[in-house]
Amino acid sequence: MFYVCCESQKLCMTLNMILLHADDHDIVNIFRHIKDLQHLDLSSNRITLTTLLQLAYPNLQSLALSFNPLGCHVLPFLPMLLSKCPRLESLDMESCNVTYTPVTDTIHEQYQRNENRLDHINFAFNELGDKGLLEWKPLLESVLHISNNLKV
Repeated sequence: MFYVCCESQKLCMTLNMILLHADDHDIVNIFRHIKDLQHLDLSSNRITLTTLLQLAYPNLQSLALSFNPLGCHVLPFLPMLLSKCPRLESLDMESCNVTYTPVTDTIHEQYQRNENRLDHINFAFNELGDKGLLEWKPLLESVLHISNNLKV
């Protein structure tokens, strides 16, 4: 059991939960009390795509999820995350066990319809493979502001 302390849970703007070994259930219990976040660092925990699908913070600007077992199915849900967190500028998903998932027409359309853009995205040290990089890099670049780089 662990506790997250903020001066006022309803006004908590930055939350760092690095190395707490929190899982999806822990995160859900914490988030139901926090209403408005701008910066969230969940690096090095045990969260999966389940937690990512529940994130909905309209003012969230940066999200660090590195070193979590998010798995192979995370990339198709990136447009949904961006729509639920429209001010997100920075997304860090280094070493999250992201492996190759084929890009379907539906996924391609979701990325094309997405209107939100990131300033920074990091998918380094995942296992997309050559085929995955070839298919996913254009889509990931499509959610970046043109003047920025993609670190894979």
